Amino acid sequence: RVEDKADSIEAGRQLFGRSWFDAEACKEGIDHLENYRREWVEERRIWRVQPYHDFHSNGSDAYQTAAMALPLLIKKMMKSKTTWSKPKKGKW
Repeated sequence: RVEDKADSIEAGRQLFGRSWFDAEACKEGIDHLENYRREWVEERRIWRVQPYHDFHSNGSDAYQTAAMALPLLIKKMMKSKTTWSKPKKGKW
């Protein structure tokens, strides 16, 4: 869980510009990201600060969590000199 939702949203935006999605394999996830939104409060004529919580927000929150964790993971890998390699054919 993130302390400030605005930070995770911004991290997701930053990662989104550097991401590539397979349109077919990621269709459901793309749908969640496209439908992530805030709620309009007509009586007060304002947008709620927090995003609208629905089925789509769960998938979008997962993407934001990954975006927040990625820099920490990279930093940890750089320190330990760990490398990632492609799995051998048929082992994935």
